[in-house]
Amino acid sequence: MSDPKGPIEWLLGGGNAVVSAGLRLGGAMAGMARRSSLSSKTCLPATPKLTLPRHCGCEIPPPPGWPREAASVTSLVCEGGTATLRIEVTNGGPSRRQFRLRSSHDKVVLEPAHLVLESMASAVVVARLDVPAQGAVPEIQLWVTGCQRHFIRWRIEISELAGACCHEVFVEDTPDYEHHWYDHFYCEHPCVNP
Repeated sequence: MSDPKGPIEWLLGGGNAVVSAGLRLGGAMAGMARRSSLSSKTCLPATPKLTLPRHCGCEIPPPPGWPREAASVTSLVCEGGTATLRIEVTNGGPSRRQFRLRSSHDKVVLEPAHLVLESMASAVVVARLDVPAQGAVPEIQLWVTGCQRHFIRWRIEISELAGACCHEVFVEDTPDYEHHWYDHFYCEHPCVNP
């Protein structure tokens, strides 16, 4: 005699342990894919943060001299593994320029931490962090200072299903020679609490 339950009820009721385990594994992998640009064999470059324009299209951007967000990256790493991020820095200006790189986390190794680039030249800096065997890693800000100040938000999540991956971020440092209409709105204001 056949089972009175249909196939869906049978699966949801745990009728087959192998199928139930496969469904749980598939759900875990789908959750991991949503949280990262990591795929099973390749690691895609971090996508830049996209913002939609406001209704009027007249949003005033941040003041000149404020840091610019270059990227926001999430790396999935196994416990005790190493998180790696490649940062390609380009001097988009007409003259030779020095670049300094630093991290908000003292255990991040930046190689090299100082660059001198000719006009329109590029170089790669590698950031590495050995992830602890237990515990969490706080969000890290990586700073690239040349003509402008750029920062990268680097989140490192510990996962059992992680693989080796190296994200790439591109930072193009160019001077801003244009005089914009909104530059007139930026005046020095003293701090409220010095």
